[in-house]
Amino acid sequence: MRVTIITGPFLPVPTAPCGAVERIWHELAGEFAAQGHQVAMLCRDHETQSRNETVDGIQFLRRTRFKRSRH
Repeated sequence: MRVTIITGPFLPVPTAPCGAVERIWHELAGEFAAQGHQVAMLCRDHETQSRNETVDGIQFLRRTRFKRSRH
């Protein structure tokens, strides 16, 4: 099965600084990949991570960083 996970625009996924929701989705993606599924995560870009990479069977597609506002 193909699984695509889209996270919010404000925090990147591990190993960059992230929140609890991003960490949970990353762990679930790892479980899906371990079971043999094709997994892609569309997530926020971070300066310490490459824009496109595959790690442990998870394809990361990192895109533009959004600025967080008070509103």
